[in-house]
Amino acid sequence: MKATPQLLLVLTLFTFGCSSGEGPYEPAERQPGPELEFTTVILDEELKELIAVDDQDSERTKQGRLKTMSNVRNRTNQDLTVQVQTVFRDESGFSIGDDTSWDTIVLTANETRTISATSTSKKAERFTVRVRMMR
Repeated sequence: MKATPQLLLVLTLFTFGCSSGEGPYEPAERQPGPELEFTTVILDEELKELIAVDDQDSERTKQGRLKTMSNVRNRTNQDLTVQVQTVFRDESGFSIGDDTSWDTIVLTANETRTISATSTSKKAERFTVRVRMMR
């Protein structure tokens, strides 16, 4: 049987890859992502200096759905156009597929606007408000 160059390469990689003697790879410790750690995530770095989320709250409706309120403030003397989305999550932090669409809002100079969203499912226990620049 004649060895092909590809077969020799595979055998070489297998031999050297398995003989390091250093033991199994230990993965780095996983940190929770910002969307699980915070109720607001500003997705664009340049936007972090321009807006603030001053207050957030949530409550249950009579139907048992989660209603959220967030005060988004323009920290500049210029109008800003941003997009906001609310992601509803279960008790473990997994999205329940009940995300709102991206809503475009114009915040006038120094304006604070209350952004509100209500889940369509009773499964929602937590939420994340995403804010990004206009796309």
